[in-house]
This record gives sequence, C-alpha cells and structure tokens, in this order.
Amino acid sequence: MKQIREMLGLTQQEFAGRLGVAMSTLSRWENGKGRALLSSGQFKVLLADLEPHGITLKDLPDDLSRPAGQS
Repeated sequence: MKQIREMLGLTQQEFAGRLGVAMSTLSRWENGKGRALLSSGQFKVLLADLEPHGITLKDLPDDLSRPAGQS
C-alpha cells in the first residue's frame, strides 16, 4: 500500500481519506500488521486514482498487505 500511496504522491492522511479508512488502519497495512481488505467502492477509488498514472490492475502487487521490499 505504501508503494501505491507514494506513486500517487499522497500523504498517509490523504490516502486514508481517499479510501475512507483511519490513518492508523493505513499505517498498519503499510507496516504489514494488518491485511488490506478493500471494499469494491474503495477498490474503484484506488483504480481511478491510479489510472492517470498509467497503472492498471495488472500492475499492482498480488499482496497489498506486504510492506515495500518484502516478498
């Protein structure tokens, strides 16, 4: 999630707001301490935000709950 947020150039607060989650929830997701479970509405927002950057669903990692750099 952190990689995606950084691609979008958003702060944690801004990204959490876009997804409609608490900043603490986003922080847990980014640190691998919680699994990112997005509703279809949240996922649509995420994809719409990524579209102008030329990023599609196929470009996203399979596991959004892993911190950057972990496989």
